Amino acid sequence: SPCTTPHFGWSALTRSELSRISQTDQLTGLLNRRGFDEAAAHALRSAHQTGASTVVFMCDIDRFKSINDRFGHEFGDRALIEIATVLREFSQARGGLVARHGGEEFAVLMVGISREQAETHAEEIRRACAHREIVGGDVRERMTISIGFTVTRGETDLAAIMRVADR
Repeated sequence: SPCTTPHFGWSALTRSELSRISQTDQLTGLLNRRGFDEAAAHALRSAHQTGASTVVFMCDIDRFKSINDRFGHEFGDRALIEIATVLREFSQARGGLVARHGGEEFAVLMVGISREQAETHAEEIRRACAHREIVGGDVRERMTISIGFTVTRGETDLAAIMRVADR
C-alpha cells in the first residue's frame, strides 16, 4: 500500500479557503475591508439593477486609543470582539453585510431599507453596544460607539458612499 503523507501549510489549502482567509478579519471573524468591498460592490450593483435603496453604516468605537492605553491591547482586542459580536448578531437578524473595516472601525451595508429604518437600526446598534460589558481580568467596562450612515439609491461608487457615511 502506498504511503500517504498529509500535507500541511498553504499547499494544502484550497483556492476557496485561501480566498476566505484573505477576506476575513482574524481577530473578529467578520469580513475584513477587502472582503467587505467585494461583497458590497456586488450588493450595490444588485440594488442598482432593482432600484432598491442601500444604507451604509460606519461605526467607530469611542475613545478606543485611551482604552488600549489604560487597559492594554488584550483588553482592546476583547472590546473589538464584543462589538463585532453585536454587529454580527444584528446583521444576522436584519440581513446586513458587516465587516471590521479597519482598526476600531466597522461597516454595515443593508439593502432595501428607508432612512427611518436606518435611524432605528443605528440606535438599536448603538444601544446594544452600550449595554455589552467587556470583561478582562479585574476590568469591567462598557463601550460606546459613534455611527454615521448614508442612504442612497442607484449609487454604485462604494468609496464615495463610505466617505459620506464616515463623515
